[in-house]
Amino acid sequence: VSISHPEAARSLKTSSTSSRVSPNPSISPLFVKTFVDRQNIKLDSVDLNNVDAVPADASAIVILGPKADLSEREIKLLSDYWSEGNGRLFVMLNAAMKTPRLAEWLSSFGVTPLQDVVMRTGTMLAVERGQPTLKTGMVTTAVGIVPAQAKGILKEIAGIDMQLSGVSQSIGVDAAKAGAAHVQTTQLLSTPAEYWGETEYDSRDPQTPTNDSAKDHKGPLTIAV
Repeated sequence: VSISHPEAARSLKTSSTSSRVSPNPSISPLFVKTFVDRQNIKLDSVDLNNVDAVPADASAIVILGPKADLSEREIKLLSDYWSEGNGRLFVMLNAAMKTPRLAEWLSSFGVTPLQDVVMRTGTMLAVERGQPTLKTGMVTTAVGIVPAQAKGILKEIAGIDMQLSGVSQSIGVDAAKAGAAHVQTTQLLSTPAEYWGETEYDSRDPQTPTNDSAKDHKGPLTIAV
């Protein structure tokens, strides 16, 4: 998150909804706190349902993989915070949880979470009975491609591919709607073309999903903006 006034101790707030996250350490508040502490940034949790406004000292609001949708009150406070131009927002989606209110709010800025799970079918390395084994099936850990145009934001990692952990959700970008909301979007991560966005994924179903062009989202997919 890019934050102004680097000479001062800066304050980030995580919403209480984002604190109810899955045990994946890559999206936990503790994991993020370990990183931001090194950047002279103070990370606190705030319950937006129990305050009248986002705290005035917040340089940014961070929403980390929420396990529940945001309430109407939380959305209103975020809208007020954004409209007043007092800080920044960083949202990391939880692909395993549908959050229609949060998705609708983000969509008003031309950035729409597509409520899917990014996947492909192929060969992967698995361990069975203590032995590494090649298996064919669904792969739900995406490869993220950092486009060259992201260099102004992601600096030296622009142009590099990376293996992501956990499941990802794809994002639709409406440039016209974003422009009307005075939002400039930059694609930060995309997938290779063989991935698709599965709209009916169920981790409990043993059957391998198939790419249904009538319902699913065709790759390559945008997974970060």
